[in-house]
Amino acid sequence: MTGEVAVYLCGSNEHASLCLPRVRGTATPERLLALRSLYARCVGAGDGWSACATSGGVLYAWGRNELPLPIGELPSGCSALACGPSKAYLLTDDGEVFVWRYATKATAPERVQLPVDVVQISCGGAHVMALSDNGVLFSWGRGTEGQLGRSPPPASKDPSPKRVEGLETTVVAVACGYAHSALVTAAGRLLGCGVCSCLALPSGGVHRGGGAAGVQPTPVEIPGPWEEGEDGLTSVACGRAHTLALSGSGRLYTFGEGGYGQLGHSGGSRPTRVMRAGGSLATVAVDRVWASPMCDVSFARAQAEGGEEEGGEEEGEMRCYMWGRLPGHDGQVWRLPEELAELHGKEVVDIVAGPACPPPFHTATLDPGP
Repeated sequence: MTGEVAVYLCGSNEHASLCLPRVRGTATPERLLALRSLYARCVGAGDGWSACATSGGVLYAWGRNELPLPIGELPSGCSALACGPSKAYLLTDDGEVFVWRYATKATAPERVQLPVDVVQISCGGAHVMALSDNGVLFSWGRGTEGQLGRSPPPASKDPSPKRVEGLETTVVAVACGYAHSALVTAAGRLLGCGVCSCLALPSGGVHRGGGAAGVQPTPVEIPGPWEEGEDGLTSVACGRAHTLALSGSGRLYTFGEGGYGQLGHSGGSRPTRVMRAGGSLATVAVDRVWASPMCDVSFARAQAEGGEEEGGEEEGEMRCYMWGRLPGHDGQVWRLPEELAELHGKEVVDIVAGPACPPPFHTATLDPGP
């Protein structure tokens, strides 16, 4: 990305997590003017606070009625930012991982000791997964529900990154929910571990690796419609207890808990059944998906197909969609994907969301601008 980058925020403004001049918040995305002079590369949202990292590796955070403040500087640029309720994990251009805790006193990010260069990180409710450039996967944090992919699951939090053993295939993408994890393999298949009800697996008993009933402690393959042809999966995103899986042709599949409409299905589908997202996304090719491990909302980006009639859509124009439990306090739910009109035509590259229950719930959107 080059040129101007804009950050948009919406949702509850408690603790000034939006840094917008509103008392309660806003239901539609509004640009964060306090960051208009910065080149932000990635954004993050925690429990009542937000953050972004600049191209120069400087981390900014705000909340608790504060304007965005520089927290610390990394040795190289920040390429990704993953947030839990109280921590932010930053991935540098050199493949190093740093952690920063949101607390009353600002502290500089500290390096996480990993034996490999990392190309992707994901943060769950209290656990982290890091993927190396050669497909080696590491995990740390809370793992009692099997979300670390280890057998047997650790009885308490493990702060030390450890390799996920027993994987018989190369992993190319990883995502963490609150208490589950999902992995995409080089062959386009999907693996999962953690709470069984989040994984489209039977809820009773253990599948492999030992542990408590209803828990899958080691990654196992999750069957889905992508197995019927050669259109394998390319990416994955996890919400609090649901998963979005995207195929190479742009088909979007969802599964897990769907009580707030976060699966994008019309009607009451069985929570653990894998289905294709409906509504506006049923007939278009999706190219990006986002979700956050602390809330029940989903996001997707797709290109307009173009209209033949006068005034129709310009082909290739970007459109962003949202569904599930929406930002704010009213508990409004969209059960089918609906376009975010305020982001129409903008090349959105990152969307994150903070916790929805309890509030506040807010989203941060990164747009590289014209």
